[in-house]
Amino acid sequence: MNQSKKLFSVVMTFFMGVSTWVQADEWGDLAVKFVFDGPIPVANPVAITKDAAFCSKTKLVDDSLVIDEESKGVSNIIAYLYLSRSASKPPIHPDNKEVKALELNLDNDKCRFDPHVVCIQAGQELIIGNLDSVGHNTKIDTFANDAININLPAGSKLSQLWEKSEKRPSQISCSIHPWMKAWVVIKDHPYFGVSNKQGELVIKNVPAGKWTFQFWQEAAGYVDDVNVDGKDTKWKKGRVEINMTSQGVDLGVVKVNAELFK
Repeated sequence: MNQSKKLFSVVMTFFMGVSTWVQADEWGDLAVKFVFDGPIPVANPVAITKDAAFCSKTKLVDDSLVIDEESKGVSNIIAYLYLSRSASKPPIHPDNKEVKALELNLDNDKCRFDPHVVCIQAGQELIIGNLDSVGHNTKIDTFANDAININLPAGSKLSQLWEKSEKRPSQISCSIHPWMKAWVVIKDHPYFGVSNKQGELVIKNVPAGKWTFQFWQEAAGYVDDVNVDGKDTKWKKGRVEINMTSQGVDLGVVKVNAELFK
């Protein structure tokens, strides 16, 4: 390689590095509010088939679809950055690097799981506990990682780590109390979130650039039949391409078709 070509190669490498650094130094928040588009269905009570004396103390209903009566917000819609197998990992904001060091909790509490959805990074510690006076079983059906199926006596807890990202949310269940269900989202990046009681979901510090996000809910599967800005829209497999800027992106109020949940 002659001297001019060497110089050109060095200059291009420098500018490519600068370009990457500039992009990684710009971040924005992704926001959306999901509301139920239709009459709110009545949540059915669950059949208490085990430990009825204890579990019946709390009014337990099917929580696979939770809608706020006042705002019609849909809880527990999961969003995560979708990456193909060949895609490069996104840069991580410094604040998000600190979050990974924090432990999260999943409790068996009053014969249900709390929270209903756990979003966790691979390598982050999850403390699984049993706050009840009856024994529970916690079964988590992962695919990339080894599945677990553990017994938790009353008042006990244990630590769980997953080292690999999971493509989809993984179901959590209790073999002793079959109505108990929850979900865990395991990713090798921090760009995920779950909607709250009012249907609001925020993913903070997403790097600038074009990214695809995927939306999923346990009773509906992929959230693909929606209304955005008054227009009926199909999100194929619940995926939306978003051009993130330092000002952030707010998708506004997204109405979710009630037919998705039937």
